Amino acid sequence: MIKMIVMDLDKTLLKSDGSISKYTENTLKKYKGNGVKIVFATARSEKSASDFIESLKPNAIIANGGSIINAEDEIIFHSCIDKDIARSVFDNLIKSESVEYITTDTDGGYYVNKLVDEDDPSWKDYLPVKYMDFSKECNCEIYKITVETSDINIVQEIKQSFPSIDYVGFSGENWFQFFNKDANKWNGIMRLASFYKFSLEEVVVFGDDYNDIEMIKNAGLGIAVKNAIPEVKAVADFICNSNDNDGIAKWLNANKDLFNLDRG
Repeated sequence: MIKMIVMDLDKTLLKSDGSISKYTENTLKKYKGNGVKIVFATARSEKSASDFIESLKPNAIIANGGSIINAEDEIIFHSCIDKDIARSVFDNLIKSESVEYITTDTDGGYYVNKLVDEDDPSWKDYLPVKYMDFSKECNCEIYKITVETSDINIVQEIKQSFPSIDYVGFSGENWFQFFNKDANKWNGIMRLASFYKFSLEEVVVFGDDYNDIEMIKNAGLGIAVKNAIPEVKAVADFICNSNDNDGIAKWLNANKDLFNLDRG
């Protein structure tokens, strides 16, 4: 039986407009009410996912791409980039003319290298955004560093220079995230399975993008939404409907026999 449902948020659980339908919300609440663990696995911070956390009240959140794991309102894992390494990453990014934005998620909030238009909807989930001069020392715990750049070479050079960190890109975008190698979604799932004393065969995951590939490939069942990139579909066990057509909820309701839903 499947005991844990793990979902990416953007372009997977969330519709393209950033919403969740009542159908999907009610489906997930039904499964949770039957004892199935509901988990978000997202590159977002807990703060930027707070609206969805509040509405669905998942059992656990793998946030910042795996840098923080909150299970049953308890932080069971967190991983910060070494401050000296972060300092060098910032220095390399600052020197590159191709870099537009540098942002970082920290224990002190969300920081960016230039002022942003807070009326721009692309920033709404990150407000309040704080300005930081990344040429100066940052005394915060840094969970991830995100950069917008048209030059993949600077990203790859940073990874090669610092073997303890890794990066992930996002399809159709020039955004890349750096994080500790031990902090990814799949490692987060393994930690949660251990926490709940589940086998990995008892886990189903849903995703769409590059940072979902490993978890979809390795979990008991890996499901790609119809709008996923080809690389995700290639490793998935099944392809469900798209994020805009309640793909997760429809798959769950079509596969009830994989779950123990004795409570109705």
